Amino acid sequence: MPFLRITQRWSGRDPAPRAGADHLSTSYRNLLRTPGLPSLFGSISLMKFGGGVIQLTLILYVLQTWESSELAGAVVLVSWLPGIVVSPVAGVLMDRVRRAPLVALDCFVAGVTTFAIVALARAEHLEPWSLLILVGLASVTIPFGDTGLRTPLAVVPESMHWDRTNALESALASVTSTAAPATAGILIGIGQGELGLAVGGAFMVAAGVAMLRVQEPEPVADGALDIKRGFADLHASWRDVNDMTASGKVAEVLVLEKSLLGSDPVETFRRALKVSGARTALIVYD
Repeated sequence: MPFLRITQRWSGRDPAPRAGADHLSTSYRNLLRTPGLPSLFGSISLMKFGGGVIQLTLILYVLQTWESSELAGAVVLVSWLPGIVVSPVAGVLMDRVRRAPLVALDCFVAGVTTFAIVALARAEHLEPWSLLILVGLASVTIPFGDTGLRTPLAVVPESMHWDRTNALESALASVTSTAAPATAGILIGIGQGELGLAVGGAFMVAAGVAMLRVQEPEPVADGALDIKRGFADLHASWRDVNDMTASGKVAEVLVLEKSLLGSDPVETFRRALKVSGARTALIVYD
C-alpha cells in the first residue's frame, strides 16, 4: 500500500502501533502522557515564537539603524542562502542520527549569534559586515531546525495519535505565528531592536534545552554518511521536476495533506486518485 510505505519511509518507523498499545484511547490526555512529547511541543512553540521575533526584529532594526533597504535585503538573503547550500548534507545527516540534538544545535546557534549581535550593538561595534557574517553563521544550521523540527512528531507519539498530534501542533503554530510579530513590534517600541533580539535569542536557547529532553527513537537508515549522495539525490530531484514540467505531467500529480486523509488513509488515498484521474499522489505533512 503506497501510503503506508511512504509513511514508514518519512517517519522512520512502522506506522503500526507497538504491542500493548491497543487499549489506549486516542485522547489528548493520553497523547500528552507520551514521554518526551510535552517537551517536544514546548520546544516547537518556543522555537517558532523566538524565530518569528528575531526575523521581524532584525529587519526592522537594520532599517532603523542604517536606513538601508539594500542592507535589509542582503540580511534576508544571507539568512537563507548558506542553509540552502548545505541542506543536502543536512538531509543525509538527519537520516543517520537522531534529529532532536541537531534541532537543539540550530536553536543554540541562533541564540548565540543573536546575543552576539546584541552585544556588539550595545558596545557600538556592530558593523554591516559583521552583522552579515553572524546572520550567515546562524543560517548554516537552519536546515536542521526547519527540516528536523517536525520529524519527531511522527516517531515520538504512537501512530494512532498522529491526527491529534498534527492538530495540536497546528494550533500552537497558529498562536505563535500570530503572537511573534505583535511581540516583536512591542519590544522594538519599548527598547529599540536590541531588546527584541535578546528576547528572541532567549526563547531560542530555551527551545534548544527543551528539545534535548525529547526521547526520540534511533533512525532506521543504514550505511555511512555519504555527502556526495545527498547532492546527487538533490540533482536527481531537480531533473525529475524539470522533466515533468517539460512533459506537462505536473498536472497529473495530486497533492494531499495528511490531515485530510481521515481515519482510513489508504481508502481515501485510492478514492482521491480515482476521482482526480491523477497518476501520482504527493502526501504533504506540513
